Amino acid sequence: MKLFHSKQVLSHVRFIIIVIFSIFLIIYDYHFDYIKNIRRIIEEYINSFYFITNKLQDALNNIADFITNKNQLILENKILKKEIFLQKSKNLLLKHLQEENNKLYSLLKLAKKEKKEKIIAKVISNNNSIYHDQIIIDKGIKHGIYDGQVVINDKTIIGQVILTNKTTSRILLLCDINHALPIKLLRNNASGIALGTGCNNDLKINFLNNIDVNIGDIIVTSGLGGKYPPGYQIALISKIEYNLKNKNSTFYAKHFINYKELDYILLYQMH
Repeated sequence: MKLFHSKQVLSHVRFIIIVIFSIFLIIYDYHFDYIKNIRRIIEEYINSFYFITNKLQDALNNIADFITNKNQLILENKILKKEIFLQKSKNLLLKHLQEENNKLYSLLKLAKKEKKEKIIAKVISNNNSIYHDQIIIDKGIKHGIYDGQVVINDKTIIGQVILTNKTTSRILLLCDINHALPIKLLRNNASGIALGTGCNNDLKINFLNNIDVNIGDIIVTSGLGGKYPPGYQIALISKIEYNLKNKNSTFYAKHFINYKELDYILLYQMH
């Protein structure tokens, strides 16, 4: 009887153990699947994170390469611009030197052509205003320059020395409002006076008599008064204003040169 009871107890214990173990297995299996799901979700997030970070890294690398290439192109562009600027500067300097050489050559030819002595000088300042038109040159008393000396270039008479210092001189230009010059028409020798009205304006011409004057007539120095040598072309008739009331005319003549572009000049020895 006791043995039978013992077997029953053992059987109950075994059953309980099996039930507990089964419950444990069920719980474990449930939790294991849950953990697996969590792990799978985490891995998906991790994989997505790695994918995004890799793409972001690639994008950043591309941006860095683009910026590097752009900076390199900008640098190369600056270098090329600098080289072009230097080359243009050299070309401009060569052109300027060539022009200066040509002007000096023309002045030297003119100086050799004339028997009278001439001195070549460089314009160092344009002293122009509404009240006067003058230039300053780099030659003075020590170079033989004197007051009243005639100034010319390779095209025409420019003016006259009005003030001399030791190493510089001041020249009154033909276009100055205070300047008057005896002239004549090349075509018919009609005499008159050319009055300066400023270097931006034409000369005003007063003829001694009502004579035949045409647009385009050339005006030359007459040599009257001995201040300027005769025969130098200085301007051409550009405009004629008729005054029917007073029955007279006003004449204007255009300069042969641009006084603002003066650089080298010759000083004429009249005596």
